[in-house]
Amino acid sequence: MLKSAIHAAARLWLARDEATDSPLVGLAELSALDGALEDNLRKIAWNEATANIATDGALFAAAVLAFRAADRERIGMALQEAAKSKERFREVESALGWVDLSPPLRALLEQWKLHPETMLRRLAIAGFAVHRIDPGPALAEAVRDPNIPLRARAARAVYQLARRDLLPLLRYDDPDVPTRFNACWSGALLVGDPDAVSVLRGFAERGERYPDRAAQLACLNMAPARARAWLRTIPVRYAIFGAWALADPADVPWLLACCEQPANARVAAEAIAAITGLPTPARHAAALPTAIDPADVELADPDLSALCLAASSLRLDPGVRHQLGRPITKALLREHLSTAKMRIRTLAAVELAHLSPAPSFEVRASAAHQTRWLAAQ
Repeated sequence: MLKSAIHAAARLWLARDEATDSPLVGLAELSALDGALEDNLRKIAWNEATANIATDGALFAAAVLAFRAADRERIGMALQEAAKSKERFREVESALGWVDLSPPLRALLEQWKLHPETMLRRLAIAGFAVHRIDPGPALAEAVRDPNIPLRARAARAVYQLARRDLLPLLRYDDPDVPTRFNACWSGALLVGDPDAVSVLRGFAERGERYPDRAAQLACLNMAPARARAWLRTIPVRYAIFGAWALADPADVPWLLACCEQPANARVAAEAIAAITGLPTPARHAAALPTAIDPADVELADPDLSALCLAASSLRLDPGVRHQLGRPITKALLREHLSTAKMRIRTLAAVELAHLSPAPSFEVRASAAHQTRWLAAQ
């Protein structure tokens, strides 16, 4: 039974990782998945966790047990595994976000944030950031650190914690791609820095890493007419994400035309649904054409005739930004953090962070943490 629990927890953590970008999963579905994961975590004994620690996802479970007990010896064992690869590190980082920060665990993070070992500093910054706790001056030091993984994580924490005072320390030309992206994301999200937006546009134009996210935030920082003209110059898939962010019903005819392209049909239909509130076709079949992006595997090919007919019956004002068929307001965005599916929740969180001085909402956090945060708003 214990062995099955550790294997089930590992599988559920991996499934949860995919679910946080699913067009069919919302907070309710994530809560059910998290509940099943937590049920299995509570059945696992430490010796079983360590015996299966090489299994993908099992290190997450072991680290959860170690962090909850604030057992330094066990935490040390988890850290030894985390040092082996970035994938292993991510499991431990995820575990740190999963657990509540008990006083002993928070005290440990306070020690780590000043530690000479960069991996411990990186975990401390990550732990504080995902729980939306400001680590203080340690974050400024991490932003300037020569260690690339630490610097990248710190640049991400700047926007998570809305530390606008640290923006002058960020480099939009950082030679490391993730660090450069996180720095530009922080600058564009928090203050609409045109230099940061320019670099983000380059990510989308060249199809580098994160091109869809780059296109969305770039469009949020551009006048609609200018953004629309720019979108016609970049790869169609990333332009679709940009039009999704513009959220203007006037772009629905262009998105319908994109539905005629097999490689872009599903994401274009999803963008139409996100703007208009029309249903998104769903599927559960495993066999998919190789031209389809893996992120779209749960979507079905849209029925273009039916979609055109449904879109033609809509009465949404062009030039007015909409999400799920309703004009966008702060209240609507907050509502969709609770009720919408993950990709819409993600963009709603981005827009709220763009409009508010407060730290951004973390849609990938445990459902229990998210529910508490939403109740506090």
